[in-house]
Amino acid sequence: MLKRDGTLSVGVPDSRKYIEAYINKTNFRELSIWYQLAAVDTGSFIDQVNYIAHMGGEHKYMYNQENLVNTIAKCGVRDVPLQNFDKEIDPIERHNGSIYAFAYN
Repeated sequence: MLKRDGTLSVGVPDSRKYIEAYINKTNFRELSIWYQLAAVDTGSFIDQVNYIAHMGGEHKYMYNQENLVNTIAKCGVRDVPLQNFDKEIDPIERHNGSIYAFAYN
């Protein structure tokens, strides 16, 4: 629950980008800059989708722009605009692979 006049800033991995890379048979990121390979490295493009979906147990759910906004809105928040990367508050390594949103109540 977001208190009255409260603000929430959220950034999550953009699963759409990884799924599109899989469909197009490309790597979303160069393998040399991945934090770690998927639990099972099969050499398939689906490995990157598994990586972002689970990330060593840190991730529990995959988001795209639509379901991120809808998930936050289901909590009764009145306004959930998507936001651009903000170098003042967002980690630079997340610039190209994340979705950002604010929630206002």
